[in-house]
Amino acid sequence: MVFRDYGYPTDVIKNGLTSLKNINLDLSNCQSLLECLQATRQQIKRPIVIFFDQFERFFLNLKSSEERQRFVREFAECLRNMNALEMNFFIAIRQDFYGNLGEFWRESEFNTESYPHYLETLGEKAG
Repeated sequence: MVFRDYGYPTDVIKNGLTSLKNINLDLSNCQSLLECLQATRQQIKRPIVIFFDQFERFFLNLKSSEERQRFVREFAECLRNMNALEMNFFIAIRQDFYGNLGEFWRESEFNTESYPHYLETLGEKAG
């Protein structure tokens, strides 16, 4: 799953999971991100990979610090309760928003399974 538009991320992820083609998931009893991902993992019996593309939109669209902090806590709960064989997040964010991820670092304490990678600007090769 790849996300580029952000409302409240847990809601977007839950809606995205339940609308996947060829997979029939029941997430009706799930409230938190962890519950959604654990239920998905149990039902599909495969690792989950979620790409948050253009993640700066999270900070632009969720103006309420309470909403952002609520998701940060849910994200941290996932990192504490699921391992890299079960679930992986990829976050793509513009360089000028990279510091905003500090909200996540304080709460979730990204661990050794987390690896940042800087991508150079993409463009046509001269020549």
